[in-house]
Amino acid sequence: ELYRDDQPAGPGSADSDDDRYAPENAPRESRDQAVPSEPVPPEASPAPSGAEARIVFDVSPPDAAIYVDDRFAGSARELDALPEGLAVSAGEHRVVVTCPGYREATTRVQVSGTRIGRAAISLQR
Repeated sequence: ELYRDDQPAGPGSADSDDDRYAPENAPRESRDQAVPSEPVPPEASPAPSGAEARIVFDVSPPDAAIYVDDRFAGSARELDALPEGLAVSAGEHRVVVTCPGYREATTRVQVSGTRIGRAAISLQR
């Protein structure tokens, strides 16, 4: 409940601020701001701008975490299940695979629009 001069401001009162919340009365900056969209799951995400390349994964164990360029990309189970691979920008990418109880593995994968990269990694205990 809003109070002005220690008096409640009701919806129909002269002191009501309700019409300041109407969209046409909002400051121009807030009307022009884009509404953020819901996040898109990684498997449904479009390729990053300029991306025409893909990395296909064959990683074990299935619960290993895969990072591409220091960003979590998914579990081995998730990424191994992508027949077309993960969309990435053309160029060299650093792939790190980690899982509790196993030694971490790192590799570099070079990809381009005409060359699909492959990351085949089996972690060792």
